[in-house]
Amino acid sequence: MWKKLFKENYYKAVNYMILRSNYYNRLIKKYNSLEDAADNRTEILALQEPETIVLPEIPQAYNKIFRVKDAVHYNPFTPYCSCDEFLTARNEFTGANINVVCRHLHVFYQRNCSAVFTPAHFALLELIHKFGKQSFYTFAIDGKQIYAAYKDGNEWLHIIVEQKPVQHYGFNLLNKRWSYNSKPAFSDELEEKISGYFTVRGCSL
Repeated sequence: MWKKLFKENYYKAVNYMILRSNYYNRLIKKYNSLEDAADNRTEILALQEPETIVLPEIPQAYNKIFRVKDAVHYNPFTPYCSCDEFLTARNEFTGANINVVCRHLHVFYQRNCSAVFTPAHFALLELIHKFGKQSFYTFAIDGKQIYAAYKDGNEWLHIIVEQKPVQHYGFNLLNKRWSYNSKPAFSDELEEKISGYFTVRGCSL
């Protein structure tokens, strides 16, 4: 049995090396050297500065310290939290930027602030805590507010459409395709908008 497993893994390894060799040969053929290929690697460039999405106004009644079991304390009004997630984000983002919201604040807002938070706000917070801090771009199409969220190094753009219920789509900036072919009815106009915010530079094989 071990001979069979060895043989299967051996052939898999050989096939992988052949595929990688073919890939690098194509790079060298196109760019003369791997160094030149590295200089021409595919890169997504933002054409505009991202916008700051700020938290809605939190009721003054919540301007106090709350504590949780893990010894973390937070103030949802300011906002502030003593956890590492918040303190790390605060080094990069200021004020009531939505990117500073940690999981402790997120849970509090969901439980207590649905009157001032829109469903889109909660969708953005879910996005941040699932995929990391984001750069945001906003615009309107057909009277609907659109949030485009991008994370450096990721080829996917998240699209949040503010409607009932809130819609979440994924658009691949490199391949110009929609995740699972799920796209809004106004996708053509949306793609045209996106092209004004991002461009792709570099090699493709």
